Formats: sequence, structure tokens, C-alpha cells
Amino acid sequence: MHRSIALTVPPSVTETLSRQLTEIDEVVSLSVQPGASRKPPGDIITVQVLNRGADEVLRRVRDVIPDLQDLSVATAELSSIIDLSKGEKILNDRDEAIWEEVEAGLRQQGRPTPNYAALMALGGVVAAIGLVSDQVPQAVAFIASSIISPGFEPIAAIPLGVVLRPCHVVGLGLRSVLIGYALFI
Repeated sequence: MHRSIALTVPPSVTETLSRQLTEIDEVVSLSVQPGASRKPPGDIITVQVLNRGADEVLRRVRDVIPDLQDLSVATAELSSIIDLSKGEKILNDRDEAIWEEVEAGLRQQGRPTPNYAALMALGGVVAAIGLVSDQVPQAVAFIASSIISPGFEPIAAIPLGVVLRPCHVVGLGLRSVLIGYALFI
């Protein structure tokens, strides 16, 4: 999917960043709204970019902003981009998630919430019923248990946190795994 990236940046870097982002061939459109953001205060730069250029856009943003505390970034997937001048590039774009979206998704889906705990416990009950069943119902119970239990996301958060280096993602993943699988068992 293509990306729309909304950046709130300090006015002092808007022109430099806009010039740099315009140079990226995968950027399909870029608009600037000076002084439009009230919280945090600053300019809003909206970029529609092919998926293959999203990481480069974010890299350049990080390079230009002197204090990342002054930066706000929101990403969204676009269903389509229609620009006849870039038609071939748009058709050949790849469909991959950017790391920031993967991390955010794992943080949200791998939290030990009451729903997570209830689903892990319910998955454990279904698996326990499967253990004492005949072969066919047992297979159905194990498959149903694996579908019901959201146990994969916390496990996936651990290596992702190690690779991307946000320690809180590793800690959150470990905590969720321990709580979830204790309830499952």
C-alpha cells in the first residue's frame, strides 16, 4: 500500500525538509501548511509517497529535525494514488509495512489487556478440551485454540524490540507472553 505521512515540524526546518522530500522520486505529492498545527505548534507537511520511498522520507525527516521532540508523525495507508505522470512507478510499488507501523501494531495488539487475558484463557480451555477428545475433534480444538488465543503478537514483539532497539517493546512483549501463557496453561 502507498503511504500518506503527515509531519508536524518546526517552521525553521520546513523549507529545507520540503526541498529534500521533493527530491525523492517516490514522493508523488507534497503539500505544506505553514502554521497550521496548534498541538504541537508548527507547520504541517503532508507527503503521499510510494511504499518503497516511505523509509527514505522518514530517514530524511530524522536527519533534518534537530530535536526529535519537536516532531510529530502520523502515517496512513492509501488505497490508491492516481497520478498519470508516475503511473508505471505506482503500478510497480511493493506492499510492505514500514517498521514504525509494525512496532506500533505490536505494541497495541500485544498489550496484556483484559480482552487479551480472556482470549488467552479461553484458548487454553478449548485446548484442554481438545486434549481429552478423539483425534478429529482434538485437531479442531487445537486449531480453534490457536485462532482464539492472540499469543503470537507478544512473541513477535520481543525480537522486533531487539532489532529496532526500543527496550520498552521487549519488556512489553515479555510481560504479555508471561501473563498470557500463564493464563493459557
